[in-house]
Amino acid sequence: MKITRHNITPALAVEQLRRLGIPPEEGVKITKEEGWWSRHQWPDKESEEKFRDWAIGEIKRVFRMSKKAAEREFSWFNLAYGLKSAGENNE
Repeated sequence: MKITRHNITPALAVEQLRRLGIPPEEGVKITKEEGWWSRHQWPDKESEEKFRDWAIGEIKRVFRMSKKAAEREFSWFNLAYGLKSAGENNE
């Protein structure tokens, strides 16, 4: 899937799940469920950081913005749809 301004949020969400080993087709279905992000967790901090770095680069590229602005936009995405951090207990 080519990432554009119109599909970046679902593309980032599906990519998070793909990095957990969930096929993209299944990831699209999962992201349509209510509260899907709270049922998945990063296996380790390194995986989470690699996704963060990749996502910031994609946001920067798609919206042609500075790294600082892309980091700010990623923070909003992560707040709304980010997976739980490794070892985080939110129950």
